[in-house]
Amino acid sequence: MPEMSAMESSGLSPREAQALAQIEAELSADTRLARMLGAMRLRGFARVRYAVTHPRGHVMFVLLTACFALLVAGARTGSPAVIGVLGALWIVTLALGLLLIFRWVRRYASQRKEPS
Repeated sequence: MPEMSAMESSGLSPREAQALAQIEAELSADTRLARMLGAMRLRGFARVRYAVTHPRGHVMFVLLTACFALLVAGARTGSPAVIGVLGALWIVTLALGLLLIFRWVRRYASQRKEPS
């Protein structure tokens, strides 16, 4: 006895099954959706790597706040250790900020190209 697929056993009419198959084909061809759904399933180190390479606005706020606090502490104390940590954190903040800006620009450009 041949196995029935989920669409055949669900009681859908042929027209509904065809519409469902077409929708599934369009969704599987959407690479942006696939990336977003795939990112939701990341575990462990992959999740940390994704968070580093895809910064969010609130992460940038925390980094900038920490930089400002270290800047004030470095100016008041003159400690080379505080200034060194500030320099390292500032480089990381700038790099992640550029990634965030590039991602926003790319998203904006792709939205403008899509026909409405």
